[in-house]
Amino acid sequence: MFKHILESIPGVSIWPIIALFLFFAVFIAMIIYVMRMDKSFINYMGDLPLDSSESSKNGDLKNGQKTN
Repeated sequence: MFKHILESIPGVSIWPIIALFLFFAVFIAMIIYVMRMDKSFINYMGDLPLDSSESSKNGDLKNGQKTN
C-alpha cells in the first residue's frame, strides 16, 4: 500500500539520496570538530566525573572559561 503511494509522488527517489548526503555531511563535520578540539579540554572533561575537588562542585572551568 505505501509503495503505491510513494510511487505516485513525482521526484520521490531524490529524498533518500539527499538524506544520505546530509547524514554523511553531519558525520564528517562532527569528526572534524572533534579532531580540532583542544586536547587539554578533552582531558579535563574526561577527568571531571572522577574529580572530587571543591572547584568542580562549584562549576569552575579551566582554560579561561568563566562560570555564571
